[in-house]
Amino acid sequence: MPKKHKRTWTLGMAKHWKKYKPYARPSKSELTVFERYFRKASRKHGRILILGSTPEFRDLAQKHSLDTYCADISKENFLELRKLMKRKKEAASSEKLIHSDWIKLRTHLRFDLIVGDWAINMIPVKKYNPFLKAVSTHLKDNGFFVHRHGVWYPGDRKKADIKRIVADFRKKHKGEDFYQVKGLDMFRYFWNWKKMHVDFSKYVPGIEELHHKGILNDAEAKDLEFQRPNKTAGLCASMLMKKDFDKKVDNYFKIIKEERSTDLWRKNVPIYVMKVKR
Repeated sequence: MPKKHKRTWTLGMAKHWKKYKPYARPSKSELTVFERYFRKASRKHGRILILGSTPEFRDLAQKHSLDTYCADISKENFLELRKLMKRKKEAASSEKLIHSDWIKLRTHLRFDLIVGDWAINMIPVKKYNPFLKAVSTHLKDNGFFVHRHGVWYPGDRKKADIKRIVADFRKKHKGEDFYQVKGLDMFRYFWNWKKMHVDFSKYVPGIEELHHKGILNDAEAKDLEFQRPNKTAGLCASMLMKKDFDKKVDNYFKIIKEERSTDLWRKNVPIYVMKVKR
């Protein structure tokens, strides 16, 4: 059993996860990219490790008959998120839970494929290195680590103007989802560039204040309100400048390629395809 520690991904979030939408969850376009690597592992009758309990990845693993393991600190979340799967019955009799903190992951198993969806972004920057080290020790020499990860670029550091963000959305994206179009700009508006994270205990009240002041209209605020459980979970999301993140990855993995979806956020949310360095 893992030692007790402060959890940020609560059962409340798991129960609410059906209301989350891309890019918080992988999009159809992003899943198309991931599925290519599931197929590769399937040809070898491979074993897969999913970092967390992402329902979409678990469905792909069942579809391709992979020997499936999920590494999750919470058995409750693992079971709750199974309810969102299309192939939940098959999963119930085949997939296995490794009940562990990712950084403290210790198992004799080695995997043909390890996948993560914003997994690294859910931990503090100071823990990136031990996370990457732990993952690297569980990947086979010819296996792939495929991870959807948020990064910043130098131009993103300029001060975010909330009125300009909203005006641009209303002019160019009327009728679209405000979160999916401007979610990363809203992150930038509340971003702590010293700690390189957004703190949802400040972000969520900040969004509510912008709505109260009339800067965000009802529809725009509604597109963002699904994130409210992030506040009570004490959640922070971290992102580094891309060059800094790549340097950390280079200590443990060789970046084979960076895949891109067709989504609006594809520049800042690449899908890294990596192989372990030995």
